[in-house]
Amino acid sequence: MSTQSPMPEPPAAVRFSRRGWRDPRLVIGLVLVAASVLLGARLLAEADDTVEVWTAAHDLQAGQTLSGEDLVATRVRFADADRLGLYLPVADGVPEGVLRAPAASGALLPRAALGADAVEQTEVAVWAPAIAVPPSVGPGARVDVWVTGEGARDAEAVLRGVRVVAAPGADATLAASTERQVVLALGPDDAAQVGTVLAAAQAGQVAITRAG
Repeated sequence: MSTQSPMPEPPAAVRFSRRGWRDPRLVIGLVLVAASVLLGARLLAEADDTVEVWTAAHDLQAGQTLSGEDLVATRVRFADADRLGLYLPVADGVPEGVLRAPAASGALLPRAALGADAVEQTEVAVWAPAIAVPPSVGPGARVDVWVTGEGARDAEAVLRGVRVVAAPGADATLAASTERQVVLALGPDDAAQVGTVLAAAQAGQVAITRAG
């Protein structure tokens, strides 16, 4: 008579419990995700803390009327909000008016440089001994015009910081070997000196120095 071995008891079932919202690891993970999102948003906001303002698309001359072709939008970050008010924001549209001062290509355009009317200017051609005119003097340069006398102490600056409109080379002027012509743009305050400068030029008593 055979004896049967007892059947093994089945293993007890393991019940998996779901982690609730009170699980510290889950809470820490959510806090880290939220902090990352806030930090990223803040960094993006700081990275784009700029304002579009108008800058010169090319060299601009005083007295010209601005158009859209003369301007280019450039993003700039201003450390001081008050400084933004000194310039022309793109959000206000293309500015209309006449440029009262020259602006180099890429320069920010200040509000003060724009006016409703052109600044009245008088163009005058001045000639001086070629040796008394720096070779670097050319259109757009700022120069001082001196009237000289018999001695160095008699020299007097009658025009300061005036803009050069044209400055032909020595080979393109009259009496090329000895004189050079410089055409100047004079404002209302300087126009009174035209007679003095022309008389001095006639006498060969003009010297020109570059101011900028």
